[in-house]
Amino acid sequence: MSNKLAEYFVRQDPLDWNLPSNFLHSSLLQPQGSIVPEASRSGLIEELRKEEEWAAKEIHLMDDKYKVSGMSKSANCSSLLFALYFQGNYELTAIRRIQVLDLSGTSIKSLPKSLPTLVELKKLFLRCCKLFMELAPEVGKLENLEELDLDETQIMDLPREIGKLLKLRRLTLPFYHVCGKKKSKSNILIDPETISILSQLTGLSIDVNPADKRWDDSVEAVVNEVRKSKTLRSLSLYLPKFQLLDNTSFMYPSLSCFKFTVGHHKRRIISRVPHEVEAEFRNWDKCLKFVNGETIPKEIKMALKYSTSFFLDRHATAVNLSEFGKRNMKSLKYCLLAECHKMETLIDGEKHYERSESDPGSAEHVLESLEYLSIYYMDNLGCIWRGPSRYACMSKLKFLALHTCPELKIITCHAWLEIFVNLEEIILEDCPLVTSLVSCPPVEPIISDKVFLPSLKRLLLLYLPELISISNGLLIAPKLETIGFYNCPKLTSISKRELSSKSLKIIKGECQWWENLNWNETEWGSRPDYLMRIFSPVNNEKDVMTQLAEKTDLFEATIQNEGQQLGYEDAFEASVQDKDPHPGSGDVKLAGYGDAFEESVRDKGPHPGYRYGYAFEESLQDKGLHPASVAGRNWLNARLPMSIPSQALSKAAPSPKEFIKSALMASSPYALSYSDSKQKWVILRHLLSMLQQYPGFRPSTGRFMHNDGTEVNLLCVSGYVHVSNFTPPIPLIIWLHENYPHNAPLVFVSSDPMTPIHRHHPFVDTSGATYAPYLLTWKYPPCNLSDLLYNLVQLFSHDHPFSYIPSVTTSFTHPSLVSRKEALDRLVGMLYYDMVALQDNTFEETKKLSLLHEELKRHDRFTTSMISEMEQERKKLKDRLNNLAEETDRLVNWLRDNDRRPIMALAAAANVENEDAFEIDDQKSRGKLENLAAALAIEDVLCELDKALEKKLVSFDSYIKEVRSLAREQFFHRASEMKLNGLDIFH
Repeated sequence: MSNKLAEYFVRQDPLDWNLPSNFLHSSLLQPQGSIVPEASRSGLIEELRKEEEWAAKEIHLMDDKYKVSGMSKSANCSSLLFALYFQGNYELTAIRRIQVLDLSGTSIKSLPKSLPTLVELKKLFLRCCKLFMELAPEVGKLENLEELDLDETQIMDLPREIGKLLKLRRLTLPFYHVCGKKKSKSNILIDPETISILSQLTGLSIDVNPADKRWDDSVEAVVNEVRKSKTLRSLSLYLPKFQLLDNTSFMYPSLSCFKFTVGHHKRRIISRVPHEVEAEFRNWDKCLKFVNGETIPKEIKMALKYSTSFFLDRHATAVNLSEFGKRNMKSLKYCLLAECHKMETLIDGEKHYERSESDPGSAEHVLESLEYLSIYYMDNLGCIWRGPSRYACMSKLKFLALHTCPELKIITCHAWLEIFVNLEEIILEDCPLVTSLVSCPPVEPIISDKVFLPSLKRLLLLYLPELISISNGLLIAPKLETIGFYNCPKLTSISKRELSSKSLKIIKGECQWWENLNWNETEWGSRPDYLMRIFSPVNNEKDVMTQLAEKTDLFEATIQNEGQQLGYEDAFEASVQDKDPHPGSGDVKLAGYGDAFEESVRDKGPHPGYRYGYAFEESLQDKGLHPASVAGRNWLNARLPMSIPSQALSKAAPSPKEFIKSALMASSPYALSYSDSKQKWVILRHLLSMLQQYPGFRPSTGRFMHNDGTEVNLLCVSGYVHVSNFTPPIPLIIWLHENYPHNAPLVFVSSDPMTPIHRHHPFVDTSGATYAPYLLTWKYPPCNLSDLLYNLVQLFSHDHPFSYIPSVTTSFTHPSLVSRKEALDRLVGMLYYDMVALQDNTFEETKKLSLLHEELKRHDRFTTSMISEMEQERKKLKDRLNNLAEETDRLVNWLRDNDRRPIMALAAAANVENEDAFEIDDQKSRGKLENLAAALAIEDVLCELDKALEKKLVSFDSYIKEVRSLAREQFFHRASEMKLNGLDIFH
C-alpha cells in the first residue's frame, strides 16, 4: 500500500466492492500518510461512529447513498485529519472539528452553535445547500478561516461579524431575494466596511437577484470599497448601471479573473439561451455580460478590451459588433450573442471603424483571437461578414453555432473558406433562408485537390427547409467525424466531395429522408454501403439536438442498421454460426459455460429456476416477498438466471453479446419463449443498443410467471439507474415479453423494507410493477429498450420511487420545449398527483361531513325532544288557559248576579283601577287593607330617604329622626294587621 497518498475516498458504486467487515477499521488505523481504499457503505458508517482515532488526512463522503446524518461526539479526530468532504449527503445535519469542511449539496439548515470550536478550520464550503438561509454571527470566531463559499445557498444578508475574519482570502456570496412575508434582518445586503476590513481578500464573488432593491441601494458603496483593495485578484459582481464600471476600470490589469454582468434586467424563468451555453461563457477567466443596453458606452468598451468572453444579450440598437471597437475585441476568445434584433452583420468590412493612416492594416485584424462564436434569435442578421474578406478575421475560430436567424442567407463564401482553417464544429439550426454553407459559387473552376475546412470534425444541419446543398460542390472537411441532418426536405442528394472524409464515424438523420436520398451514380457508382452502416436514425419522440449531440460510435450505428442490410434469419444465424454444438444433442450450446453449466443444471433438477438456495430465500424474506407470490418468483428468477448458473459464471463469463446470442439460440430444455427468427434479431439489436448506452445493466434469463399463472422462459436485464446525486439508485428488472417487440416489456422496481416504494407514486405500484405511459402506449417500431430506459430515467428524476416529492412542487421545463412523450409523462404525473390530492381532500371532506352528519343527527334528536316537551307544555298551558277562562266566566256571572256597579263603572270609565271593581264587604277586612297599605307606603318613604341620604339631600340627623318616627308608625300598622289576622305579636 502506497505511503505517498493520504486521502480516503468512497466511490459512488459500492456494489463493485465486497470487503470484510473489519477492513475499514483496520484501514483507518494505518500509519500516517497511508491510503485507505474504497469501502462498502455499511462498513464506513459503522466505523464513523466508533471511538477510534482516524489516521487518514482527508475523508471524502461525497454520495447521498451513505446517508450520513451526523458524526459521533466521541470520534477522536487527531491533528492528522485536516479535510472532510460531505458533498451530496442530503441527510447530513451535524459535524465536528477539522481544517477543511465541505458540506456542499447537503440539507444543512444552519451551522451548529459549537462552530467556534473549529479553531483550525481554514476552508468552509456550503455550495448548493438549498435549505441554508442564515449565516450565524458565530462564524466571526473562526479566526483562521481563509475561504468561505456560500454559492447557491439561500442566505438573505451577511452578518457584520464576517469582518472579524482577517485571514479570509476568498469569499463567495449569493443573496436570496426577499419577497412576500419573509423579512430580512437588515436593509442592506453587505456592509461596505466589511470589504475594506478584509485586507487579505484576493477573491470576491457576489451573486444577487436583479430584482432585489437592497443591492441597488448598496452596490455603489460596495464598488467604492472594492476599488480600494490592493490584494483583490478575482472579482464577480452584478452592476445594474454601466457607470459603475468606471470605478473598477483601473483594476482590470491587476485582475486575473473577473465576471461582470452589466445592465438592469430580470431573471427569466426559461432563458432562450441554453443553460449549458451560458455556463460555458462563465467558464472563461474574464467574462463580460451586457444586458438590455440601449447605447454602447465607453465603460463597456474599456471592460471589453480586457475580456476573453463576451455575452451581448438583448441590445436594442447595436447594428454590428464593429461598433464596440475592433481593437477592443482583440483578446476576445468566446462570443455569445442573443436577441439583438437590430444587428444585421457581425463585422462590417465596408465601414473602416478606427482605421487610421498610421495603421493602414488595422482593419484586417478583426476578432483574430476568437475561438467560439454562438448566436441565438437574431431577427435581422443577414450575414456574418459584410465587405471584402480579411485574412486575420476569425482565423482561429473553432466553433460556430447559428440558431434561429430567420433572415440569415450568407454564412460563408468561397473566399472566406480559406480563412476558417481551424474550424472544428458548425451547428446551423432554424435558418429558413439558408440554401448552402457556401452561398457564393467560386468564380474560378473547382480545383480537385483544393480542400476547404480542413479541421472540421462535426457538422449539424437542423430545420433548414431551403437547404439544397452542403458546400455547392466544393471539396470540404477531410477530417469530418460526425454529420447530422434534420428537417432538410430539399436536400435530396449529397455530393461525394461533401462526404469525402475517411474518418466519418456516424451519420444521423431521419429514416425516411435517408431512404429517399438520391445517389449520383457518376460519383458514387452504387449505393455506398459503408455509409449505410454508419447511419443512425433520429428518434422523433426525443429532443433532436440532444440526440445529435450524443456521441454514438460505429458499433452502435452498425447494430442499428445491420438488420436492414441482411435478412433477419441469415443475420441471426450468422451471428452464432461459430458456436460449437451442444454435447450430445447437436443444438447450439450456451457459449463459454461448458461442463460447469451442464453440471449446475443437473444439480438444480429438470428445470433450473424452480429451486432456490437458502441465500436467495433469505434475501427474499428481507425484501418482504413470499416465495410463492408472482413478485417473489420473478425477483428470484431474475437473480438466479435459468441459463446462467452461478457456478458457470464463476468459471466463464462471456460478453453480453455472446450470452444473448447463445441464449436466443438455445434449444430445449433451455429454449426461451421466442420462436420467430426476426423477433430474435430485433431482441438482439435492441438489447445490444441498450447495453451500449447503459453498460451497468446485465442480461440474464429466467422463468417468469404471468398474473394468469402461465410460466414462460424470458430474457431480462437488471441494473441500477442513477437519477440524482441526492437520491438513492433505483434497481430495475426489465423482462422481455414472449411477444416482444410487439408487446411492451415488463418493468419492475426492486425494493426492500429499508427503502419501500411510496404508495403515491404515479407510475410504480407498491409491488414494484411499473406502468409508465411509454409502456402503456408502446408501439413497435418507434419504441425500443434504449428509449424506454431513457424515459424511465427522466420519469424517476421527477418522481423518485423511494421518496415522495409530488411533481406539482417541482419546476418543469415548459412542455413546448420537450418531446411529446416527455410532455405526456409529465402531464400524466401531474394529473395523478392532482387525483391523489383530490382523493385526499375528498376523504378529508367526507370525514368532516360524516362528523357534521353525526352532529346534525344529535342536534335533530335534541330538537325533536325539545319540540315534544314544548308540545306537552303548550297542551298544559292550553288546558290552564281554558280553566282560567271558565273561572273568569264564573266570576263575571257571580258579579253580575250580586252587584253590577263595578262592572257598570268599568264600562263607563276606561281609566278606573282594577281594585275599584272590588268592594270590601266587612270592617275587619277594611282594617287589614288599610294597615297593609300604610305599612307599604312607609316602606316606600324609607327607601326614598335612603336615596336622599346617599345624594346628601338631607342631613344624617334629620334622616335618623325621620327613620325612627316612620319605623315606630310602621310597627304599629303591622301590629294592628297581625292582631286583625288573629296572631299574637309576642310570639
